[in-house]
Amino acid sequence: MKRLLKRNKRDFWYRNYLGNEPIRNENNLETGEHRIAYSDPVRIKANISAAKGEAEAEVFGSELQYDKSITLTNVPFTENCVLYVDRMPVIEDDGSTKTPFDYTVTLIGKTLNYAIVAITKVEVSKG
Repeated sequence: MKRLLKRNKRDFWYRNYLGNEPIRNENNLETGEHRIAYSDPVRIKANISAAKGEAEAEVFGSELQYDKSITLTNVPFTENCVLYVDRMPVIEDDGSTKTPFDYTVTLIGKTLNYAIVAITKVEVSKG
């Protein structure tokens, strides 16, 4: 399949969902609120579509709303992860990032030989 050729792949990053973590104040006491925690960004290469296309629409059906698709042989992330596709994360020395992600995974469609991941563009504030 031409989509999986090495020359067609480009870099993007994913962060897997880890769960909720308590928010702490300046005295290191829990405030009673929680925030979503993600793993440090992991770089991966895959074919990313320019925009939603006809072939992908048939795979996911006509009702699913998404902006791009990613075609790859193995999917190391889940539908709960976040992605950096059009925006490169600034990685800190400890491996973490404060860069807001720009895509979320909408659906993962797997076949015997490859997977197509539908992704949706999101606007996330730094705060």
